[in-house]
Amino acid sequence: MIPMNPIMVFNAAFILVLILTPLVIAYSYRKNFLDYPKENSIHTKPVPMTGGLVIFSVFFVLSLVSEAVSNLIPLFLASILLVLSGLHDDRKGLNAVQKILIQTIAGAILIAFGIAITRVSIPFGPSLEISRLSAPVTILWLIFIINLVNLLDGLDGLAAGLCSIVLIVVFFITYPSVFSIQLAALIGSLAAFLIFNFHPAKIFLGNSGSSFLGLAIGYFSMVTSQKSTVIPILIVPLCILIVQVLDVAYAVFRRARNGFTIFKGDRGHIHHLVLNSLKNHRVAVLSFYLIALLLAAFVLKIFPKYNP
Repeated sequence: MIPMNPIMVFNAAFILVLILTPLVIAYSYRKNFLDYPKENSIHTKPVPMTGGLVIFSVFFVLSLVSEAVSNLIPLFLASILLVLSGLHDDRKGLNAVQKILIQTIAGAILIAFGIAITRVSIPFGPSLEISRLSAPVTILWLIFIINLVNLLDGLDGLAAGLCSIVLIVVFFITYPSVFSIQLAALIGSLAAFLIFNFHPAKIFLGNSGSSFLGLAIGYFSMVTSQKSTVIPILIVPLCILIVQVLDVAYAVFRRARNGFTIFKGDRGHIHHLVLNSLKNHRVAVLSFYLIALLLAAFVLKIFPKYNP
């Protein structure tokens, strides 16, 4: 184990992703691991969809060399399941039932290691113990946040950028903690990845990347909430991604009303509508960044510091 501080880890992650991503892009083209344009696609030419593999690998390598291995076992086991299934989904496809089943197993892995939601806190109010409902609530939380990230991954740089903002806020609220190094590794990885993922994207997160990021956000919000007796950190992602949360809720209603399965993709998400209105991909994404940053500033202003 190498003594490292969050700044060192952030820089190391940034440099490693900066070096590895072009190599993975070249490898993806050679192996034809590409996302070809489809009916609802924004992109017009094949793009590698292996970005999640880069972020996952760099995150865990740096976490392993700088942190206790035991602290990573549950997240690693759940993540490797989602990353591998995501790669398979990108290559050959998985149906909705299979995806939900795999996400449920990933959640069960965390629960088996004692990582679960045991109480629900009302912001600045009392906490409600939910020990009997802990397992199903934890599974539903993880399924929700994983699929939320997956659904907002509709524009170049949108998912990676918004997830970065969420993780930065969690980092500042909980710093210093045992999770600071891991959060710094993930934030640094995403910062470098955005150089290649911002429009026009040279590489996509893929289902492996969006699933991993969703799991990571769910995991860190749970473990930091477990350690804290002051703040319900679980609601941080919901506060910052409230626009996307409402968009998903409306998408479920819209598809059900029209007689479609709720898992069927379409071009009716808010980021598609904003893109159609602004006619500029980068400006559309930056507008969502701005909203998330304003909400992040609000969260940092009203949330007290981490106090385990």
